[in-house]
Amino acid sequence: MNAGSVFVVDDDPDCLVGLGELLEDEGFRPSLFRCAADVLGALAASAEMPSVIVLDLHLPDVSHGDLIAMFEAHADWSRVPQIVFTAWNDASARAGLGRPVVRKPDVESLIGAIARLCRRPPRSAPRDARRAPPTDR
Repeated sequence: MNAGSVFVVDDDPDCLVGLGELLEDEGFRPSLFRCAADVLGALAASAEMPSVIVLDLHLPDVSHGDLIAMFEAHADWSRVPQIVFTAWNDASARAGLGRPVVRKPDVESLIGAIARLCRRPPRSAPRDARRAPPTDR
């Protein structure tokens, strides 16, 4: 996996650009996609998988369930953690996802979840939280 690389899939261009800028500010390397077909093409062409995929719950070209099934059916893609990021308050659509679901605009929780999955603290974390634990000498 490509540490710090985050694939973001959202059909809302304002949200996509804003989230991309926020992720860059936090030190991640975002790749932005407007639909499922684009991210699937990028995954198929990638030599290395991203650390995390952030996907909108409602995309125009495929249901979230079908997209997740496509991820799960591929050996490499199934190992990439996914976070669902949505403005919808649709509990029935989120049921059974088996993935973290973060409501827009709770970007602080989203950045924290991405950082945990990339196994590093977010830059906006307090300085002490970013410091590595002391080693035995």
